Parts: sequence; structure tokens; C-alpha cells
Amino acid sequence: MKAIFKTNRIVVIATCLLMLFSTLSINVKAEEYDNYEFVAFITQCIENEKTISVLEKNGEDVTLQTKSEILRLYELNDYETLENYLNDNEYSISFIRDSNSSEVSRAFAVKTYTKRTPRSKTATAYVAGYEPKTATANWASIMSCDFSYNVNTYKIGNIYPTKITLESYFVSPDTGIAQLLGVSTPLATKSADGLSLTVTATYTLVADHQYFPFPQLNFGTYTDQGVARA
Repeated sequence: MKAIFKTNRIVVIATCLLMLFSTLSINVKAEEYDNYEFVAFITQCIENEKTISVLEKNGEDVTLQTKSEILRLYELNDYETLENYLNDNEYSISFIRDSNSSEVSRAFAVKTYTKRTPRSKTATAYVAGYEPKTATANWASIMSCDFSYNVNTYKIGNIYPTKITLESYFVSPDTGIAQLLGVSTPLATKSADGLSLTVTATYTLVADHQYFPFPQLNFGTYTDQGVARA
């Protein structure tokens, strides 16, 4: 009987230690993860969980199929795996949050629509007399737009300028800091019923190769688009 009790106690202690080490491992992973921009984005996203929308590269809505996994990884503080999950599957994710604005009143409120879109592209630059320079860029664009709406009818009122940035301007170990050229952010357009908003931004991604003669690599022109509701 004593032997059985001793064995059970050892099993319990071992299980507790395993759980403790597992928790410590996750916490260390979260604290050491250095993509602070992604952590800030996904934190705001989860804080507005009810408004989350996840789309595949082809535009298909996969929110229902992916949301539980996103929440699970976030609750584990496993930001690296979560970012890889979104990037590797090329899932764009958006959310809508309340915005602090002087326009807020009894009749009107302001919200911010934000969308993150990950991409990857390899580009090569040719310079006469030198070997071609190639690099693969991995990046995520962040598009956002503020808009006001009537709190009673939910019809959209004022629309503010659309913004487009990169989550990080270090897109490849083989290039310097990336740039967005030819940025076009037309004013978002309202639907016929005034209840939704189509937000669009276009840009070209370029970066100089890190090796002489430091040619500029053009990774292509892209258009981000999303639909927001109050």
C-alpha cells in the first residue's frame, strides 16, 4: 500500500513539474518574441474579437475555420506560432474597434477598421558587369481607416483618410529597409445603403540589396481591400 501511495505521489509531482516547465517555456517564448508590432496588432485584434474577419488569399472567408486556433495560440502567448500560422497560410485578418475622436457625440461615434495582409515575394535585380542580386521578402501590410456612424441607424457618416504601412520595414535579411512607393489611398467608399465601407490601398514594395552595387529590388505592386461595418 505504501509503495502504491509513494508511486502515485511521484506521478503527481512529475506531472506538476511538467506543467510548470511547460508554462515557463510559453511565457519565456512570449517575452522573448521580438516582433512587437505583431504583438500590438494581434492584441488589439483579440480585444475586439467579435469583429474579427479572416480571409484566404483568394478572398474566401475562413473566419469560422480559423478563429478558434487564433484564440488558442493567443491565450498560450505563443505569438511566434500564431504569426507563422497567419503568414504561412496567407490569411489576412481584420478587426474594427472604437476610436477616440472629437466627433464622438450622442448621435455619432467613430470606429477604426484595420486589416493585416501577409505576403512573400522573391525579386532579382540585374546590373551590368555584376552578378544578379536576389532576395526573398516576407512582410505584412497594415491598412486602416477611421469612419463615423450614426449610433441609431448605423449609417456611415464622415470618412477619414486611409493609411497603409508595413508591420516591419525589415522584410529580408538580404536587403536594407524597405520602402512603399507609388502609394495610393483613395477615400473609402460607402455602399448604396450607407451601412458598409470599402477601403482600398495600393503600393509598390522596394528595397536595396545589401551587397554592392546595392541595386534596388522591386517586389511588385499590391492592392489591399477590405469591407467595414459600424
